[in-house]
Amino acid sequence: MSAAAIKFAQQFEENSTFKIDVKRADKNFPMDTYELQRELGGAVLKHFDNISVNVKRPDHEIRVEVRLDAIYMYEEVVAGAGGLPVGTGGKNVANAFRRHRLTSCWNGSDETWCNN
Repeated sequence: MSAAAIKFAQQFEENSTFKIDVKRADKNFPMDTYELQRELGGAVLKHFDNISVNVKRPDHEIRVEVRLDAIYMYEEVVAGAGGLPVGTGGKNVANAFRRHRLTSCWNGSDETWCNN
């Protein structure tokens, strides 16, 4: 992981600042969030002497997500449109025996009950 963080930092401008932001879905990962931030940030600082850490207002932010099946590292976050995809809102039909089990069906739809 340190090598990947260093590779990200190679694109940083001279005298710029950075921050490592770690989120862990896998709480059984051997390192906690702060240890991982220190490890990766330390590796970047050791490799480059012309950049520094700024956790309040960094020029660059390397994001790390530790999940159960993989570890993802990225810098750019692209905002989506938000909400449901076009055409998916509206009415739906669900065949269920108990009303309390319809949680996957009610998302933003008009509710209509049919009793036999």
